Amino acid sequence: MFYRTLIPMLLCGLSCAAESFEKLPVGGINSLSLDVGTLSAGAGNAVIIARHARSGKQALHILGGQKKAVRISFKSPLTNDTQVSFWLQRWTKRAPFEFRLIAVTPRGEQELKKIEHMGVGGYRDQVQALIPAGTTALLMTCTSDERGGALVDDFELFSGPMQLQSARMVNPGAFPMLKRAPINPVMGYKLETSGATEPQKVQSVQLRVTPAASVSEVTLRTGSPDGTGFEGSFVFGKGKPAADGSVTIECSGSLKPGTNWLWVDATPSASSPVGSTVTFENKGLVINDEQYTRTGQSVTQRIGYLVAVPDEAVGNQPDGSAPRKCVSFRIPGLIRTASGALVGCFDARYLHSADLCADIDVAVVRSEDGGQTWTTPVVGMDSGSGVANGCGDPCILQDSKTGRIWMQALACHFSGGASLWTSKRGFDPSSTGQWEMVYSDDDGKT
Repeated sequence: MFYRTLIPMLLCGLSCAAESFEKLPVGGINSLSLDVGTLSAGAGNAVIIARHARSGKQALHILGGQKKAVRISFKSPLTNDTQVSFWLQRWTKRAPFEFRLIAVTPRGEQELKKIEHMGVGGYRDQVQALIPAGTTALLMTCTSDERGGALVDDFELFSGPMQLQSARMVNPGAFPMLKRAPINPVMGYKLETSGATEPQKVQSVQLRVTPAASVSEVTLRTGSPDGTGFEGSFVFGKGKPAADGSVTIECSGSLKPGTNWLWVDATPSASSPVGSTVTFENKGLVINDEQYTRTGQSVTQRIGYLVAVPDEAVGNQPDGSAPRKCVSFRIPGLIRTASGALVGCFDARYLHSADLCADIDVAVVRSEDGGQTWTTPVVGMDSGSGVANGCGDPCILQDSKTGRIWMQALACHFSGGASLWTSKRGFDPSSTGQWEMVYSDDDGKT
């Protein structure tokens, strides 16, 4: 844990301040003195605890209940835009949960962060935000189950010009490069900064791709820490591999205060074989005219094929209408038939990704070249129209004696929520989930 330190400057023009709650008295909070000001809370809102700290011994516990709040009041208004960073732990999985970080400014309250979804157990989330100059206080509020709340630890403030504290390459593990996928994060960079003004500029990234012909384009973009979230992703630049595999991505963009996650997004070439591998070697980054090089770091990923792309249209609609857009595909099944063809099946969840009962069909795709290319999704199993008729969670198998392919799925002909809880005892299709089957005698073609 960071012990309480401060590099003071006049009128809260601080360059670095850290508060770990280590030297504060354990128990309920009324008004406690900090180096940067005052920590205060109403009765029954928050306590200092001598357990469950991120490191060290003590942490701040915002108690469970409705709109429990703590306030950090600065000794004087912040003179500069200031970066705040702290670690947050949700203290119960029971709903509801909402955490808000609010800046109190001369123009009123300004919400900096709102968190409604996070895992339970351990300090999983590092909360980072930019506090505007002139802010007089920070509010942390939490609404949760009475037995819950939120734990806060390792609270830090940074002001002044941005400095790059660390830069390292990130191997995300097995992230196959999928043909037809909109984004393929094959490797990444974790860049940590302090300070909030004069942002550091990312100028270029150098890589080597082997074999070069397997990749048509490489993009550097922002994303989530685990490389799975790219909503609102900012693209720094793009590059194409040269004949020798070298790639230089010329970038345009700046780092944000705190931790930056930049991901190398690679597009497989049309000629690259599904199942083959591609190696990406880090050759360095240039940030604010300074080269950061660490050779010998590489990641190898396998090329695959995305058989169903979100928002793709599903053909063979039962009513004979045009192919229908589908927002989510889930629950796959796959067989290799006696002829060597691959036949896959999965839920086509047209309106949302949630479970039955819902507007869901079972879609089918097929490959005759070992998975190198696939047909587009078509409906293979349907249980009626509308949200009160759907089928899903399929499985597929082939009778080794007759060659007949069987596909089975759970079907619902009623509404009212998830069938796991709403399906009743008995056999009545209007109230009980059904196990339905279809078959194909032409190797899964129809």
